[in-house]
Amino acid sequence: HLEYHDGMERYFEAKRKLFSDYTAPGWLGAVNADDEYGNSLMREFEGNAIGYSLKAGGEKPRVKLYGGIVREIGIKGMSLSVARPDGKSYEVDSPLIGEYNASNILESFVIADSLGFEIASILSGIRNCKRVPGRLERYSLSNGVTVFVDYAHSADGMEQALGTLASLSRGPIRVLWGAGGDRTPIKRPVVGNIMARLASHVVITTDNPRGEDPADIARDVERGVKNSGRCVRCDTVLDRKEAINHVLDASLPGDVVLIAGKGPERFIEYKTRKVPFVDSEAVLEWARGHSAEEILG
Repeated sequence: HLEYHDGMERYFEAKRKLFSDYTAPGWLGAVNADDEYGNSLMREFEGNAIGYSLKAGGEKPRVKLYGGIVREIGIKGMSLSVARPDGKSYEVDSPLIGEYNASNILESFVIADSLGFEIASILSGIRNCKRVPGRLERYSLSNGVTVFVDYAHSADGMEQALGTLASLSRGPIRVLWGAGGDRTPIKRPVVGNIMARLASHVVITTDNPRGEDPADIARDVERGVKNSGRCVRCDTVLDRKEAINHVLDASLPGDVVLIAGKGPERFIEYKTRKVPFVDSEAVLEWARGHSAEEILG
């Protein structure tokens, strides 16, 4: 959302208003103590803003914190140890993956605990949380391919998503992505470079082209792939459904496929129209047509 706020400081000020202007007396909030802006909120709203941290050591504000440690993480989930400020600790299991999800889980624990929910209910809720639409949304297929649908549309988002999958996967990583039109074109080759660096197969497709020609956008992305110096397979398939079919057709047992950019969005936006389209539905349609049913759990 930085394009709407002209930099991090103004973005932070907009977020800060959630604490300063839109809270009732006696409010409580959870903030990330591993982040400089979170620390600022904790200092300003001491007693109301409750901190949580995934990082051991380091200088922290002189307030009580909830601490979390990722004990184990794999392609199908993670386990954490969560310590409350009173010293009591709990083992937490979740089907979600990714460091940002570990942070989200810890934050959710803090909020629920602060609201007085029973610990058993909190742990059960985290353990039974199903896929979060568009946030490393996992589909394990019976043909041995694991597909993730993710909203990653920026350079940082792509690096985090691909970096997470690369650290957990033993097989090749394939990634599908297309940049949005009429938005920060400078990021297109940057993301292309990241995909070439972290994946073995890149498929460039259409996102929300808006007023731009999808082929022009794809060429910008392709330039970043070629300039990476990496010898990776790179295909351009502008029709997004065909692109998803293409990357899944190419996948082998043990492969991990990241379909990125749109996440939970339910349409493709062109200059004068919006066309209904959902990445996850396209994945499941392909699976049904190839007898590669989804394995739940």
